Amino acid sequence: MASIYVAGRLRLDYENEAYLIKELNRRTSQTKYNLKVMVMVLLFYREQHKKLAALEMELATAQQEDFASKKTC
Repeated sequence: MASIYVAGRLRLDYENEAYLIKELNRRTSQTKYNLKVMVMVLLFYREQHKKLAALEMELATAQQEDFASKKTC
């Protein structure tokens, strides 16, 4: 059950990321791609990487708890 929850959250994050990238590309295509935009993209991806790592840890914890509860039953 936990893996379905985490997969759903990952999908939402992916959809949000795709939307933000699309908007960023749309807005920057009107002007030159400058250093500020590149830094924003870098920071965005760094934040996404942190979220993904946290979700992977959450999934691992949930799987361990599920395994432990099945083992005790």
